[in-house]
Amino acid sequence: MAGGMKFNKLIRKIHLGASMIIFAFMFMYVFTGFFMVNRTLFDIPEFTDTYDTITLGLKPGTDPSAYAKFLEDEFDLKGRREYRQDWKKNWIFGFYYPGENTVITVPPDQDSVFVKVSKQERTFYTVIHQMHVLRGFKGGWPYTVWAVFYDTAFVAMFIFAITGILLWWRTRRRYKYGGWFLAFGIALPLFFMLLYTWTK
Repeated sequence: MAGGMKFNKLIRKIHLGASMIIFAFMFMYVFTGFFMVNRTLFDIPEFTDTYDTITLGLKPGTDPSAYAKFLEDEFDLKGRREYRQDWKKNWIFGFYYPGENTVITVPPDQDSVFVKVSKQERTFYTVIHQMHVLRGFKGGWPYTVWAVFYDTAFVAMFIFAITGILLWWRTRRRYKYGGWFLAFGIALPLFFMLLYTWTK
């Protein structure tokens, strides 16, 4: 009996801790999501694009991570840094910061770069939007920390659900209707998964 009480107390503490972690991120999503849904209430500035071709004294084949760091310093760029190679063997370097996106294309056999800078006035809405859609580990330690928080909330959701089922299971004789909530919670997403699979 005493062991069962200690187990229940431990599970309740874990359940409570997981709920607090989930609440922090759910609050962020609800808060930022409200402004995104009601975007018509805001005067959202448009992006303005500028283009330029610049010759650099770099040899082709430079390591892409080192090249990205060079471009970041050369053009005084900030924000998330990403790079990839397209089907033409061009290296595409992107630097993304709330209100300003810079994409630099480096051809495979040239030392010149094609620079596209998209700027948007930083407003309350643009920052909120960037916060809402921010994801991934790339871009430096602030983005890595943010991504770790995301993953922590993801794990907390599972812990919250599992500990909730355990708490209900130990008192299921008194709360028999809990089984219906559990079945409904499992059946609903399965239903929509099958619905979206079968419909075009």
